[in-house]
Amino acid sequence: METLTDQDRKDARALLDDVLLYVDEMKKESSAGYALERLFAKTFASRRDAMSADFGGWMLCCDFDGVIHSYASGWQGAAEIPDDPIPGAFEWLDSLIQAKIRVCIYSARSCQPGGIEAMQAWFEKHGYDTGQLEFPLVKPPANMTVDDRCFRFEGDYPSVDWIKRFQPWYKMGGDTNV
Repeated sequence: METLTDQDRKDARALLDDVLLYVDEMKKESSAGYALERLFAKTFASRRDAMSADFGGWMLCCDFDGVIHSYASGWQGAAEIPDDPIPGAFEWLDSLIQAKIRVCIYSARSCQPGGIEAMQAWFEKHGYDTGQLEFPLVKPPANMTVDDRCFRFEGDYPSVDWIKRFQPWYKMGGDTNV
């Protein structure tokens, strides 16, 4: 595989930015823009590894609701995000970025009309610069995922009973074992 130069990466980012601006304009005019955005995301998903070189190849996929956004009010719609950040979330994101880890904020909102824009506006409302964060439409091929509603698979499948009893950390109360 050919190694990308810094100029190659810069040119690719500029091209991607131009295409994303075009797609954003299309989304304002019709639902076809959302279809194009999904197609674009899937087309370029396999090329993400080359873009990760600036970050030492490390990518973290981080869920939004229940990990960054407190989600105290529950689901209000893709574009409605009423609650505050979880204490320490922004400092944690900053530490990841400083460690050269590529941070992708991915949510059930991500593929819904207005979802990504609502998350970005929420960050801005709470004084956090999203310039170093990514908001993909499709789940990225990350080295690790942080999510409040997941099970770490280690070779044994959870029982149906365990699955039915599962609760995210904020509904359990008590120690989070971090």
